[in-house]
Amino acid sequence: MDLVIQHNYQGGKSGYPIEGLWGLSDAPACYDQLELSGAKTSTSMSSKPATDNVADQADQAELLGLVGYNIRRAYLVIQSFFDERMEKHDLRQAEFSVLSVVRGNPGINQKALAEALVVAPPNLATLLDRLEARGLLTRQRNPDDKRAQLVELTTQGTRLCGRAVKAAAEADDAALARLSEAEREQLKALLRKVFLD
Repeated sequence: MDLVIQHNYQGGKSGYPIEGLWGLSDAPACYDQLELSGAKTSTSMSSKPATDNVADQADQAELLGLVGYNIRRAYLVIQSFFDERMEKHDLRQAEFSVLSVVRGNPGINQKALAEALVVAPPNLATLLDRLEARGLLTRQRNPDDKRAQLVELTTQGTRLCGRAVKAAAEADDAALARLSEAEREQLKALLRKVFLD
């Protein structure tokens, strides 16, 4: 059964199979939804052309005219830098996203965490199991609502998250080296206009 990635559009939700909209690799949700199953991601589909000879390159004019395709290609570049920097911390992209949100929202309930990361609750539960087994976070029943679980980082998780945030920033800097600081801020602002309500 395919994992389903949820995207919020004007308050509604629609699901795409894990192949992703462009079918190039694993579709990005909280960086990479495929990682929720514990699978490794592949960056073999590089944004760089296979040859430096422009005449030998395939014509991608139609695809390059689509915003989604350009975002996907840029994502693959950023992902490769991220994976390289994060390897020493033994963190996948989805795991890092969880640690970051929990650090910023101590005691967040599991439902709110899933909504923040746009992840299906069953997939998030699997991911939390993995992080809890590593001693990076804890889950406790909400004393005011026994149906809800509250998530907090352990001391070890907080320390690791701090180091990982620095590594993620270094990855961003490397991936966006061709952009000025103003261009980076503009890019982030424009992308947020697409996915934030």
